[in-house]
Amino acid sequence: MVFQDRTLVCSDCGDDFIFSIDDQQYHLEKGYTNEPKRCLSCRRARRASYNRGGGGGFGGGGGGGFGGGPQTYSIVCAH
Repeated sequence: MVFQDRTLVCSDCGDDFIFSIDDQQYHLEKGYTNEPKRCLSCRRARRASYNRGGGGGFGGGGGGGFGGGPQTYSIVCAH
């Protein structure tokens, strides 16, 4: 498959960004079927907002970007 740099429009800020050949190859290797919707700065801001949200037991950190994970609860056993 031959890739070329492509110009996309960020769905958050509306700025143009480049979907580079390297990024396209990475997406193919990971099995991603959708092209990115956000520029790098908006992706970083979105990830940072997940980490600040603090919902549940999701520790933040590594990859992804689809929500904060399942809600978790702590329980104390009376035994």
